[in-house]
Amino acid sequence: SISRTKTAHYHRLRRLGFAIVAWCEEGLTYRDKAKYQFERVYAASVEPLDAFFAWGDVHREDILEIVPNASDKIHVHGNPRFDLLRSELRDIFRAEANEIAFRFGPYILVNSNFSKFNSFQGRQDFIDVLRARGILTKQEEADYYTRFIAHLGTVFEAFVALIPQLAKALPDHQIIVRPHPSEDHGRWQDEMRNVGSVHVIGEGNVAPWIMSATAIIHNACTTGVESVLLDRPTIAYVPVVHELFNRLTYLPNAVGTIAKTADEVIEAT
Repeated sequence: SISRTKTAHYHRLRRLGFAIVAWCEEGLTYRDKAKYQFERVYAASVEPLDAFFAWGDVHREDILEIVPNASDKIHVHGNPRFDLLRSELRDIFRAEANEIAFRFGPYILVNSNFSKFNSFQGRQDFIDVLRARGILTKQEEADYYTRFIAHLGTVFEAFVALIPQLAKALPDHQIIVRPHPSEDHGRWQDEMRNVGSVHVIGEGNVAPWIMSATAIIHNACTTGVESVLLDRPTIAYVPVVHELFNRLTYLPNAVGTIAKTADEVIEAT
């Protein structure tokens, strides 16, 4: 990425004679453009780069608002992780997808995206990390992220309540809960301990898990876009709509089917 945490590292690489290129994994979808620009785009980190690869024109223009003199360095090339989802390339995942299907039979994949609330290091860790990085310096910024974490907590609890209902309504399917890599997987395991057909699994690349699933359920997760690109039924469960943090028009939610209640999720599945 090109955040402020990269500046010293990039300048060291430059002194050692390396060519430096970068892209940002978070550049496809962000809830708040201004916050993305503040957290992820830093002029001093762009300066030593030879090239930066943007996801698309919107991403490029958003970066140029912060570093307008870097237009010759920023190139629109998409992302190789997403290129592999194209129909002519996705068979690279086919054997693994078939193994997963054999292992579990029919299943619903629930992709979790609550690392800022359910962090493996604790809920306060996200704010502490922002302070350590010099991103969070004012009380109003702390208040913003505190509200954001509280919103994610509300959605998280809705997902926890949804999954046993899914398991009961779809007895012929297993339910795979796939937490974000930065989440506390143990929290999910504790929450799902008494639901027999639910498995909490975070292993491997997400693509083959999507490919062999009957349907994918998520909230504001990039995997919702990946699922649509892989031609799988994709449901965005949006139990709470926040004007800023979780708009219905937010890309990963907008590209699939939106369900606002557990009953709507079950019906769409």
